Formats: sequence, C-alpha cells, structure tokens
Amino acid sequence: MTAGRSKRPEPVPFAVSLLLDDASAGEVERLWSALAEADLSRSMLELGHPPHVTLGVYEHLDTPATIRAIEALLVRAVRLPVRFNDIGVFPGEPGVLYLGPASDELTSIHRHLHHAVGDDAHPHYRPESWVPHCTLATGLSPTRLDAARALIAGLGPTIGGMLDAIDLVRFSPIESLWRRPLGHGIV
Repeated sequence: MTAGRSKRPEPVPFAVSLLLDDASAGEVERLWSALAEADLSRSMLELGHPPHVTLGVYEHLDTPATIRAIEALLVRAVRLPVRFNDIGVFPGEPGVLYLGPASDELTSIHRHLHHAVGDDAHPHYRPESWVPHCTLATGLSPTRLDAARALIAGLGPTIGGMLDAIDLVRFSPIESLWRRPLGHGIV
C-alpha cells in the first residue's frame, strides 16, 4: 500500500427478505433443530435471523433510498400465503439445502422489488436466475447434503403459512436495518 492511501473498504452485503409468520417460522426452526441434533448443520440456527425468503442480495445499497423504494411497494403489499412443499438443493460445493415455496405472487413481488431497488443484485438474485427458497442448511459436503435431505424428507417438510413482514439487513453478522409488517389489503 502506498503511503497516504487508505485501503479501500470491503463491500458490505445487504439483503432484502420476506419473513415467515411465527407459526410457520416455528416449523422451519424445528427442521433447523433436527439438522443440528443429527449433527448435520447448525448454520441457520447460528445465523441469527428468522426463517425467510431472500428477495435480493446487494454489495452496495443507498439504505435510505432502498427503504423509500420498499415503502413505496408496501402501499400495495399484503401478507402472502405460501406453501413450502419442495426440498431443493443448490448445486456445487459446499451444498445448500432449502425448502421451495409454491407461490406465483412471490415471483411478482420479487420482480417489482428488483426494479424498484436496482439492477445490481447478486447474479443469483436477478429475475432471470432467482430461485425462491427458505434455506435449511448451508456449507454441506455431498455426503452431509444427502443425509440432510433424507432427514428432512422423513420429517414431512410441507409447511404452510404466511410471509408477513419485509426486512433489510446488513451482514455478516446479521444487523437488522429496517423491518415492516405487510398489510392485509388487496394487491
């Protein structure tokens, strides 16, 4: 480093997520605990964030402008019924195990948020490549991934509930910057 120059700060990741209602969050946490008890993964228990569906991950955000954009969307936003009935795996190593939701409305919300907040989302969170999911475990070797998937399948992982709040966090560690409940009106 040249004298007089400071090191450029590392990007700070941000995420915008929809949070599950208390009852369905409790069901997801039950699956997280089962994975931990089987010594397969503690990753989501250690994350320090409630069960959620991430809509976007960004390296840089203008936090006040992002909050204004999300609030503008919330004028029409309602609690969203969701049913998680698919166990999915993101390919690669380390592996990620997740529950996939069935919801056409979720894709629409994601697209609207993406256009409101900006196009600089992480590539996996852009509309053309986003896979809606609620993560169950991260950092799994292929062997652990297979065992974790079998364990979750055996527990009957179908979970119905509501996505009832939206939040903006900075990580890691998780720091909540803003959170709002979703309304009960008509989209």
